[in-house]
Amino acid sequence: MAAIRATARVSNLLFRKLPFVNWTIYGAYKWLTERGGIALVCRLVKPGDRAVDVGANIGFHAEQLARCAGPQGKVYAFDPGAYFDVLCMRRSGAANAGAEC
Repeated sequence: MAAIRATARVSNLLFRKLPFVNWTIYGAYKWLTERGGIALVCRLVKPGDRAVDVGANIGFHAEQLARCAGPQGKVYAFDPGAYFDVLCMRRSGAANAGAEC
């Protein structure tokens, strides 16, 4: 139980103070655990398509959708937390200028 609490504290610290470090670690984790889902999305979302990511959090899936849709496509990503919208826009905007959070 102590290890779980310690991990949660470190994660919260990284999220608040060093978001780019947190993104890197979180992104690597998501790539490892969701490779099949990402591959499926890229088979379904073609260049020029429009896609929606509801509950986008920090924009990991919005970024993947933007890569699949390409510069001609559009990705709409929404999250109820205003802070997450800023993180999402930074992340998905790097992948595709057509992303909107």
